Amino acid sequence: MPVVIEIIKQYNIKAIRFFRKFYSSGEDYQLHKSLLLNNNILYPPHFIEGWYWGNIDEPYEVAELVTHPGYGELWREYELSACCNPKLKDYLREKQIQLITFKDL
Repeated sequence: MPVVIEIIKQYNIKAIRFFRKFYSSGEDYQLHKSLLLNNNILYPPHFIEGWYWGNIDEPYEVAELVTHPGYGELWREYELSACCNPKLKDYLREKQIQLITFKDL
């Protein structure tokens, strides 16, 4: 993480993806989290996988919705279909869920 932080500072990056599941050790996670916080590097505090199965309604102020849409693999095509579903915009609006980018953090 110290190398990542060096690069982040060099390129003036303000936010990164950081998620508890990336770490097998809670101790490593806490150490790296402290490094990010101490260097004023933002990250979404929650990480939602499989959001198209309904858990997008979880009560978070900010969360990263994980998706890997694409072609050639059934699961990627399913995610692409979910992302392109015209009802998604209506659903997000109805639930007052605002989509933002890392830049918006």
